[in-house]
Order: sequence, then C-alpha cells, then structure tokens
Amino acid sequence: MPTEVEYIQAHKRGMTVSQRRDWIRKQAKKEDSLNLPFKFLKPKTKLGPRFFHTCPKCNYELSITRHTVLIVCPECKTLVRIKD
Repeated sequence: MPTEVEYIQAHKRGMTVSQRRDWIRKQAKKEDSLNLPFKFLKPKTKLGPRFFHTCPKCNYELSITRHTVLIVCPECKTLVRIKD
C-alpha cells in the first residue's frame, strides 16, 4: 500500500503523528514478506569532533569534545579539569 494512502487512512482515524508512524511501521511489518528493498532505521546521531586528553594520574585516554571543562576518569575516579 502506498505511503500516501496509509497517511490518509491514519488521518481519517484521528491519529497523532507518533500513532501514525507506529501504525505505518506495523503495516510495513505485515508486508515484510514482500521483501521490500528498504528497511526502517533510526538516523545516526552526530557526536561532533572528538579529542583525546590523558588523565594525569593514571594515563588513561579520555575522549572529550571541545566544550568539555571537567570530566571524571572512569579508571581512577579522579576529577580532571580540562585546560585549553
């Protein structure tokens, strides 16, 4: 069933956007046996540029962003202040 038709049917039922989305996914699962050429996936989250900073106590490499000011080292549980 085309997506436009599914949205029209869902709109007539008075569904919200999230209910519509869930309903369409359920319909797609029913049609999964048709071997559709695509899949429903969540978009990847962008983390932005990452930098590495070494913990002064245990030399563990910490992955940080450019806005990081303080971080707790997961190895030695030390509070590390990031200086530019």
